[in-house]
Amino acid sequence: MSASYDSSAFVTVEESVAHAATNKMTLTNGCEKVSISGVVMDDKPALKDYMQYILDNTVELSLDESFSYRPEWVSKNVYGTNDLWYLVLWSSGCQSKLDFRPVNGKIKIFDPSKLDKLNEILESRKKRLKNSAVNPVAVDDLTIERLIL
Repeated sequence: MSASYDSSAFVTVEESVAHAATNKMTLTNGCEKVSISGVVMDDKPALKDYMQYILDNTVELSLDESFSYRPEWVSKNVYGTNDLWYLVLWSSGCQSKLDFRPVNGKIKIFDPSKLDKLNEILESRKKRLKNSAVNPVAVDDLTIERLIL
């Protein structure tokens, strides 16, 4: 991996926070924004649109039981950052940390060698959105169901 996705790798909290604000791979930065009656909020994570790519590019990882319920530990060990815990969950088919346990000592994770490519895809998407529409997108008629889907 050529890019640094680890926002926790800095000496000071200020440096970590500054890096996290620009780290495209964090869950918060990977969400598209919507504005409802002037209130800006995160919509669904952009990565959800690339779930098939993620699932098509998983590899099997042998995992000790001590990693059960700890996707952030797997993220740190595999990707070098805790910030990609959600990617570990999604690629292993888990909805929450409570579902995250190895089956027969194995889990599926997104292939670490494809992480830079995924970041390029997200960067390209962000540029397209920035050039094509106002961000955040103003939404007048939005139901709660549409927000969480």
